[in-house]
Amino acid sequence: TLGMAGTVSFHGGDFFTDPLPEADVLMIGHSLVDWDDEQRRELIARTYPAVRPGGAFLVWDPMIVPQEHSYLRNLIRSLNFRLMTPRGGGYRIEDCEQWMRAAGYVDVSARPLGHDVTLVMACRAAHR
Repeated sequence: TLGMAGTVSFHGGDFFTDPLPEADVLMIGHSLVDWDDEQRRELIARTYPAVRPGGAFLVWDPMIVPQEHSYLRNLIRSLNFRLMTPRGGGYRIEDCEQWMRAAGYVDVSARPLGHDVTLVMACRAAHR
């Protein structure tokens, strides 16, 4: 348990209709590709009130990142998502970063995780 017993929990539900649990860190992985841009913006905006001040929101997906080795592969994945999901598709890392800033997050940064996946991290400012 790495000393995390009792401090980490998972919540099931529909993140478009159910309230998101309050947390220091919220994470969404391999999920935003299932939705269109409007739904992605809505979902990211819904996370902001649930993240405690000073907390963070993390997203990891096969994002379209120019100049990365994964660029062409993730464009092809995007086409596959469009064929396999009602509204899904790939999205650009710049869009994800902008949606996070629009929701109110600060200190937005990104890094590749390998296997064509990118992590975007954003912080909610602490109360002053």
